[in-house]
Amino acid sequence: MVAGLSGFAILQRSLESAFVDSLEDNIADRRRSFDNSIRDAMQANAMVANRPVLARGVDRFNAGSDPEARRQLEESAAVLRSFGYKYVAYRDRAGTTLAAAGDASTALDVVVSLNTGNGAVLAWGERGFVLTQQLPMVLGGTPVGSVVTERYLSSLTTAYHNVAHLGATADTRMCALPPDANHCFPAAVATSAASTLYTSIAMTHALEGRQGHDKYRDYRGQLVAAAYGPVGTFGLGLVLRIDVVELYAPIRRELEFVFPILLLFVAAGTLCLRTQITPLARRLRELATIDGLTGAFNRRAFMHFAESELAIARRYGRPMSVLMIDADHFKKVNDVHGHDAGDAVLRALAAACRKELRDVDLFGRLGGEEFAVALPETPVDGAKLVAERLRAALAALEVPASGTVLKFTVSIGLVTLAARTDTIEVLLKSADEALYASKQGGRNRVTVAPPRAPAAAQPAAVPAAS
Repeated sequence: MVAGLSGFAILQRSLESAFVDSLEDNIADRRRSFDNSIRDAMQANAMVANRPVLARGVDRFNAGSDPEARRQLEESAAVLRSFGYKYVAYRDRAGTTLAAAGDASTALDVVVSLNTGNGAVLAWGERGFVLTQQLPMVLGGTPVGSVVTERYLSSLTTAYHNVAHLGATADTRMCALPPDANHCFPAAVATSAASTLYTSIAMTHALEGRQGHDKYRDYRGQLVAAAYGPVGTFGLGLVLRIDVVELYAPIRRELEFVFPILLLFVAAGTLCLRTQITPLARRLRELATIDGLTGAFNRRAFMHFAESELAIARRYGRPMSVLMIDADHFKKVNDVHGHDAGDAVLRALAAACRKELRDVDLFGRLGGEEFAVALPETPVDGAKLVAERLRAALAALEVPASGTVLKFTVSIGLVTLAARTDTIEVLLKSADEALYASKQGGRNRVTVAPPRAPAAAQPAAVPAAS
């Protein structure tokens, strides 16, 4: 009986650790997704401000009223409205509005200036997050006017509120300095408990640019587990938390069931405990190592196992290669067909990769639509064949989703171990740069990272006697 209860105590601690790791992985994915959503919107705004034909139209007004230029600007603003903009306005050099479409926001609950240097403001309106910018329009190096844009970030709002699957007490909050009601966006779960998220030590750490996890008691006296971190370089902090009591609930339910049996039948109770613990322990291992959506290793597990394989390759001078795989135009799949279709694409991508890879190869999801493959005992020529085989197999996939059949391609970056001092982080960085080159080169292709100059040789470590 004592052994059984000790086993439950150990399992309770393991379960808590696994859930905290899962919280950290989840918030890391959210921070990357939020950062990408804001940057994509700012890039789209910059493209509007930098269009020469629109700048010329604005400049013509500086010399006097021009009906044709006004019509052109009004048509442009109307088209942008159809692409999800809430409000678009073109202004001349004096700040006078020349043409506009939509309604400018007059009452926003939260308004936060982002650390971007281009006047970007993230606010909260009746439909969620709104990004507002006023960007200069330049012609021949001379400012001629400006464009003001307001755009709802629907995908960011949806992702921000999507916490119910994590647990009944799960909640999230994003703030800027100073972390008070005027600089914190509404919590995903609108309860009075949410008001304490921006005063927690976790939010303070996030706004200081730190990331990690912590446990503390909230205003209810309830112990909570929280993961935190900054969102890009915007000056925003994000906190994801859940009551610790909810983490312990599965163990408590199991203990309430088996405790009377333990008191009456020690032997039978011990056997019962084993049958309860084994599936829970298996589930714990899955939570700690496997990505729930795709079945691939999660980022933490992939980095751990890949570093182990790399250590063997360095010690014995064996070849090893690493691939970075990214689904092309994946954001468009989510925006057009919905997140369920995006999830179906990621599952199909992972299944196809596992089918093509060897049992000794490591396959992991690093976050979002980014995956990595570690290929032990594989030099660059062999790795390139594997990468091309994966690229072709994925391009041939047809994924049923949302009443249609989706096809997609991937871009791949490849790097091979070149120096005894290489770490998995170094290799992934080189592979990511090669992946970026594949994107720039037109996507749906494999790019091999250029050879790197080996670092100065370091004396080999002498293993300690066992």
